[in-house]
Amino acid sequence: MPLAFYCLTLRERSRILFSMNQLTIERRIHVVSCLVEGMGVNATTRVTGVAKNTVLKLLHDLGAACEQYQAE
Repeated sequence: MPLAFYCLTLRERSRILFSMNQLTIERRIHVVSCLVEGMGVNATTRVTGVAKNTVLKLLHDLGAACEQYQAE
């Protein structure tokens, strides 16, 4: 890893990661719409420009929300 990475404090690193981990509502809707229409994860990644891990995490969170909704 570059030396600059090690020079960052924990607070600076967490600020960078926090700013990187935000999808707008519109982009989340676009990702979920693609998945609901039957597109695969890789195709959704190519169409939306969202990283594969982000799509998978969003899918996981969506599944947990649906499970909670169905349990009520």
